[in-house]
Amino acid sequence: MDKNLATTKYNDGSDIPPVTDNSAWENLTTPGYCWYNNDSATYASYGAMYNWLTVDAGNLCPTGWHVPTHDEWAVLTDFIGGTDTPHGNELKSCRQVNSPQGGSCNTTEHPKWD
Repeated sequence: MDKNLATTKYNDGSDIPPVTDNSAWENLTTPGYCWYNNDSATYASYGAMYNWLTVDAGNLCPTGWHVPTHDEWAVLTDFIGGTDTPHGNELKSCRQVNSPQGGSCNTTEHPKWD
């Protein structure tokens, strides 16, 4: 994939229910998605956020793609040396506010994460 997943539908075309209430999101017992800060106009390029029930349905990703398995994540984290600091920084976007990677990665220009 060349961008973040920002779908509102499963790959079979059925809708994923949107959730905009924080309390409802915290207590959700069914699949759902939301946008950061409930602002799809600003944050769609960062992708939507899906709860585990949505991911676990098995048809979230486009055809030919899949959510990594535990074993696949383990291969990645083993490759970078683990998940403890500083290794997690290796998986973060370079362009962010106060980037632990420093240099040109430390930016307040879009796209960024704070």
